[in-house]
Amino acid sequence: MIGNAKWTFGTTSLAELIKRAGEFDDAAWAERIDAHVLVLVGEDEHFFDRRLAHGFLERLTSARSTRLREFRREEGGHLHCRNGAIHLAHEEIFDWIRRTVLSDADLLAQRTFAGGVPRKHAEESAEQSDGVRSTTSTS
Repeated sequence: MIGNAKWTFGTTSLAELIKRAGEFDDAAWAERIDAHVLVLVGEDEHFFDRRLAHGFLERLTSARSTRLREFRREEGGHLHCRNGAIHLAHEEIFDWIRRTVLSDADLLAQRTFAGGVPRKHAEESAEQSDGVRSTTSTS
């Protein structure tokens, strides 16, 4: 596991790994997160103590909402990154986006989306056009 962690963080020694991992301490900034937050963790997570996910959620004092989804062995998503059961994670993520993020009208009105265009402006532009939305494709 140490070898994988050194590779993941781009380090060559244990001391360097510990120093690098320390840079990811969220204590200084977690309370500034003001978006909806979904945290996924497996019951048999083997790269970190799954209690870290619970602690992270406790530090999200300014989040619009928080949700912790712990995948269980019985459903097959209990390993790191839902290894072998990514469909469970996809279902949770996309349902959460639909239920939580896309249903938050205030959030959608104030955030900037792809291309730097606020959603409201993009919708107004679409309404002012001839009502036809087109896409371009290459042949």
